[in-house]
Amino acid sequence: MKKQEALFVAMSAGAIAFAFAFVAPMLAGEPIVWYLPLEHRWTFETRPDGGLAIDFYGRLLQGLVAWAAIVLVTLPIAKRGKKALSSRATGLVTAWTITAVLLVMLHYAWTLHFRRPIPEPLPAGYRAR
Repeated sequence: MKKQEALFVAMSAGAIAFAFAFVAPMLAGEPIVWYLPLEHRWTFETRPDGGLAIDFYGRLLQGLVAWAAIVLVTLPIAKRGKKALSSRATGLVTAWTITAVLLVMLHYAWTLHFRRPIPEPLPAGYRAR
């Protein structure tokens, strides 16, 4: 298999791994890194109690780790292949990658659309003007 084809297969597998690792904490309820911007701190848990919390950075980090691991494992395996990829195999790899990414994007958009953040209470001494 040519280097370009092996890289294509590895990057496609990495993209699929990134997509599913990005959405996995939401589906499985596993702990993830959260950033609490009002408190200026990071936490590693399933769901922080109260306050404003951002899970995007943790999801991104988890997806990048999954992507790197899969690409590093898949690339040498794909390079060992003796035959070149057929046009049908290339199309299938592309279709699987696009399908996985679109499904994850749809699920994440659906979840964000129906997420209703709870505002923090006003400070005790606050007076409306």
